[in-house]
Amino acid sequence: MQRLFDKISERLVMQKAKSPESLKGINAPTPIPFSQSNFNSYDKIPGKIAFIDGGSIEIAGNNSFTFQLLRVCWVVYDGNKRIGQNISECFVFIDKNDAEVYDKENDNPIEIISFKEDDPEAVIGNIRRLMELRQIEKISRLYDDCLIVIDGTIDAENSHEKDILHNLPSSIMIAGLSKTSSAKTDSGSNLVGYVNAISPQGRWFYHPLWQDCNKFVAKLHEKSEYAFLLDTNSADNFKEIVERLSSNSMDPTFLGYPYGLIEADRKARCSKEEQSYLQTRFFRSDARLRKLINTSNAHDILDSIK
Repeated sequence: MQRLFDKISERLVMQKAKSPESLKGINAPTPIPFSQSNFNSYDKIPGKIAFIDGGSIEIAGNNSFTFQLLRVCWVVYDGNKRIGQNISECFVFIDKNDAEVYDKENDNPIEIISFKEDDPEAVIGNIRRLMELRQIEKISRLYDDCLIVIDGTIDAENSHEKDILHNLPSSIMIAGLSKTSSAKTDSGSNLVGYVNAISPQGRWFYHPLWQDCNKFVAKLHEKSEYAFLLDTNSADNFKEIVERLSSNSMDPTFLGYPYGLIEADRKARCSKEEQSYLQTRFFRSDARLRKLINTSNAHDILDSIK
């Protein structure tokens, strides 16, 4: 690990600043008018579900680069019984729009991935999602008839994600669950909030929202106040997805939200203690690094003043 830290730090003291790139927008599909007939009821039916989430923490960085620890976790449940889990980790160094991925004990990159974005924080998000998506086929080989759920949408944001998702066997059932959504109605109301407000009692899922679009809104527990936007790789899976997810969404800490996603999120998180330990080791490599990083950490110092 220290050889890698030394190698990255040596490069960073020679680093030059660069200009950020503007954000990229997306095109919305054609909406379908709201109708009470689009609400569908369903039952709880237990089944195997795998939940995937990732986390990262910055070891060093400014607006021109970032060096981070990335962690991806998945947990598998059969009903409410956990039957498997896995945690994988790597280091990622992002310079310009290239991401160098390292395992924890090797100072040579195991791969280099390029993106169109020229913002380190945007690229680290892309890498984290890429690592999450790569777990899907691994899980499907270990557990048959398993619904695989990721935190967030399964819409492919770049060519790397498209390659993974398009090459997965069609027999793998995949769903994305978004905790928040910026989608709005034509009057400007939050889409999920509006559907939830006009919904009937009990558990339900609402579809269609847009033409030729496998997105839907669902309430996963009859006593929950929350509904979520989900998407899937097949229009035939809506009912089975919510039937399984509902059986895993009964924990009172967040009623109506899958406990498997809560656990995957908790296990994937990188703690402040880990960050402090890694930064201590990293900054031993070269004293000049502090001057490079100190251009962007004034807010952190002010936040620490009581």
